Amino acid sequence: MSDKTHATQAGAAVADMPGALDMSAPIASPATAPGMAQAVTVQQPMRLGSPGLFTVQAGVPLSIALDELSLLLSTARDALHELAIVMDGGEHPVRLESGLVWPIAYMLDVANALHSSILCSVECARSQASQASQASQPGDAT
Repeated sequence: MSDKTHATQAGAAVADMPGALDMSAPIASPATAPGMAQAVTVQQPMRLGSPGLFTVQAGVPLSIALDELSLLLSTARDALHELAIVMDGGEHPVRLESGLVWPIAYMLDVANALHSSILCSVECARSQASQASQASQPGDAT
């Protein structure tokens, strides 16, 4: 199967998911997406660790947050790949130590909290843009 066919099938599968974004819709740039240019992260706690100890900080621009999310996910993926190679080990498989897994679990939890923060920020910006748009339109006088 070609990469293009696989990507098309994957895109169709994602489009069928509840709440999926409409990928055929034109994408607005920050300059034309009201409220999106100023969108920043919101505070979001993480599940691992002591409650309230680790959180996503509010106020980080979404472009930076998305770059960090990508870095977290690729680092976790690479760590899992390396762990799989070590565990396979050919003739001498390595016993899995829980200490090898916790750092990956924390990285993925940070990524999950950051993802939730970004989604909350986008929804808030959309809501504010919608409210601003409605407020600027004259009401119907009947």
